Amino acid sequence: MFPKLVFAIRDGLNHKFGDANYDIKQLALECASKRMYPDILNYDQVVKVTGSFKTPMGCRSFLGTYEENGEQIHDGRNNIGVISLNLPRIALEAQGNEDRFWQLLDERLLLAKKALMTRIARLEGIKARVAPILYMEGACGVRLKADDNIAEIFKNGRASISLGYIGVHETINALFGSQKHVYDDEQLRAKAIAIVERLKNATESWKEETGYGFSLYSTPSENLCDRFCRLDTSEFGVVAG
Repeated sequence: MFPKLVFAIRDGLNHKFGDANYDIKQLALECASKRMYPDILNYDQVVKVTGSFKTPMGCRSFLGTYEENGEQIHDGRNNIGVISLNLPRIALEAQGNEDRFWQLLDERLLLAKKALMTRIARLEGIKARVAPILYMEGACGVRLKADDNIAEIFKNGRASISLGYIGVHETINALFGSQKHVYDDEQLRAKAIAIVERLKNATESWKEETGYGFSLYSTPSENLCDRFCRLDTSEFGVVAG
């Protein structure tokens, strides 16, 4: 259900019986138990882990830390695009050859970077007047003039642009012919971690090179997972594991 609502539980506000808004929290939990909506967030734990409170982008990812004048900025920030890698397909194409897998992965990373940079390029030269509420009236945390370029507000990590990945476990199964789970085998787990580290190193390199807030996350898209699986099955058949 969209738009996504996020309900925060905070000690002293709605956490325990006797808190001022405890009754509202109970209604939110009842609704979530029946409809999986709204999403529930622990206010105090977010502050403990990150140093301040912020909400995710709907049911998806959190943005990284961004500061202006020594103060963390949360409101008005956004993500400007995601490209997801189908890791199991790369493993299937490698046909059990680990060196070939890394070669193909590097090729797909270059393609993903090109696609993400294309998204960034589409923002160059766009004026604030195309969406006054977003760029002139404060919805994106800024009040630009009509002919100001909007691209400036997405730089230096204020906005994220993301590389996603899907199917680490299935990648290990396909590449090494194993039906074990990566958490049950130390060697396979190390291989899985190495893949994610390769992806993380790529996004960090792109961030340093371009000044944009490239980030990495495990793509939380149920529909895309299903689509990738159906496409791979139609070409490679069912893989054990």
